[in-house]
Amino acid sequence: APRCCATTSTRPVPTMAAAAVLTRADAWSRAMDLCVAAFADEPFVVELFGDDHEMRVEGARSLFGTQAPWPHAVVLGIEEDDRLLACAILTQPGACHACSRAGMPAPSAGGADHSEWRFEQNVVDAHAGLGRHGWVSKVAVDPRERGSGLGRAVIEYARTVCDGPLVLECQPHRGPFYAACGFVEIGTIEDPAGDRKSGV
Repeated sequence: APRCCATTSTRPVPTMAAAAVLTRADAWSRAMDLCVAAFADEPFVVELFGDDHEMRVEGARSLFGTQAPWPHAVVLGIEEDDRLLACAILTQPGACHACSRAGMPAPSAGGADHSEWRFEQNVVDAHAGLGRHGWVSKVAVDPRERGSGLGRAVIEYARTVCDGPLVLECQPHRGPFYAACGFVEIGTIEDPAGDRKSGV
């Protein structure tokens, strides 16, 4: 089990109005920083970077913390004071960032960069027959806030912001959460960071 998930918040469950499109100039970098914190103990990051927590944080930083903002990305978030508690990154129908990566050349080195590229290409293949759709690339909740309803609130807001069908991929242990948010599994894709499959 992830080590950072034990603490739950006593904060009331937020309403959809608590989520907003983040427009600050640093919205992307703040969202990527939250992804680093939120994903460091996820199974795919453990598979890629090993059992040492600090190595996983550095590995997650190499995957997420260095990504440049995508064209057409919408960063949604729930903030309290100046702290980003939860976020979702999506692209609208017709501007799916995953689909725009079709045919990208493989990185010259193996390792995590190659695994991430392979996963992206598997996602591209899974999206190929879906028609016009929006895509939620990442949903992240501050590990100290898990279980508080923030993830559900940001996903519900993403569904209202997206102008059409919305697709996402998740690790198998996250499937029940997204099913409870109204998503239906339409297939699986191979995850090169292990023998697990991710739902689409």
